[in-house]
Amino acid sequence: MDRFAFSDDDDPDPSIARCRRIAEIIENGELAKAEKLGVPPAILAIEDRALRRLAIAEALAKAGFNAEEPRVPAGNTGGGDWTSGEASAGTGVVPARAKVDPTEKKKGDFVDAHLADAQKAADELHVPVENILGLSALESGWGEHRFAAEGNNYFGIHYPAPFATGYVLTDDGKTKVATFASYADSLRSFVKISGSIVRGKSDPTEFARALQDSRKFGINSDTGEKEPTYVHSTAKTIEGLRPFIARHRGD
Repeated sequence: MDRFAFSDDDDPDPSIARCRRIAEIIENGELAKAEKLGVPPAILAIEDRALRRLAIAEALAKAGFNAEEPRVPAGNTGGGDWTSGEASAGTGVVPARAKVDPTEKKKGDFVDAHLADAQKAADELHVPVENILGLSALESGWGEHRFAAEGNNYFGIHYPAPFATGYVLTDDGKTKVATFASYADSLRSFVKISGSIVRGKSDPTEFARALQDSRKFGINSDTGEKEPTYVHSTAKTIEGLRPFIARHRGD
């Protein structure tokens, strides 16, 4: 597949031809069409052209695409078959062995659950909603970290804090971490404490850097030093949520 990733030369291989059609749709900026075809959002978020093409080829292979194998109808979903590179309006044709990526599902579920609350805070702070969702996803491990699971704390907020219901201790017993009644209350607390830090900062990197510069986020608790990957990781998490938000909204 290297010749597909790094070359635009025609290739008789039907698998590469399928990959090239999908790549061209994305490279032409037809992201809505790619979404309707079922292209995984993570692929749409890849900026490097060669890496994105390799991801397309890998995903197509994992989906079990075989140039000689017929597609299998999956009900009248109105979708398409992204491995064919063609919309199949009303047929919902999907690869026979296509599987749901658990990581992609987790991200989609997170957006579905919290987009409405995050949008309210984003509007108040004049930032894109993905900034809020991305930060809460990173700080809470997509809602799976103990403090989110046990106390709806999605922003790593220490106790005492506005709107907190109480606290739980960190594993070493040294730090009180606030608990909240809901994601929405955790977010209200974040806005109250740190909203002024990020207000109006739309760019993901600028948003993340402001948080770290405040020393409330991205600081190593043992050394007190800034985590060197925090800004980049936060920005990438934010950017990676955009396709999920667009899909939720039906864009």
